[in-house]
Amino acid sequence: MSMPYQEPLVPRAARERVIPEPPRRGEPDGEPCGICGGAATEALWHDELWTLHAPVSCSLPGTVWLASREHFDSFAEMPDNQAADFGRVAGRMERAALALGGVARAHLYRWARGTGRRGQADRRRHGRPGAAVMDAQERSNGRAAGG
Repeated sequence: MSMPYQEPLVPRAARERVIPEPPRRGEPDGEPCGICGGAATEALWHDELWTLHAPVSCSLPGTVWLASREHFDSFAEMPDNQAADFGRVAGRMERAALALGGVARAHLYRWARGTGRRGQADRRRHGRPGAAVMDAQERSNGRAAGG
């Protein structure tokens, strides 16, 4: 197997711990989150609970980010109905990506390092491929994107 780096890998020294942890983006006294602060791309799709965005910069074609409209640090903080709705939306994203053709699999990632919009990384879901996956799903269902 060929790896995209040369060996041997050398670990970096860990940074000093900061206690208490500084405010994250989107938290009181922290920087504004990317979406609330206007630094995100325009939503490709949205409804009353979620927004779907192309990333500001990413080298993976077809990457999209799903964000809850309300700030949460984790799924544990979400109301049950919204956590359940995440499954519905994630399923739609995957079906839309697969419907584009030429897509064998769609991958879903969860980042667990709160780096924005109060838990942004915790509840941002990185899906690929097909930046217009929700729009494609809406068209296939005969509905307009955006709600």
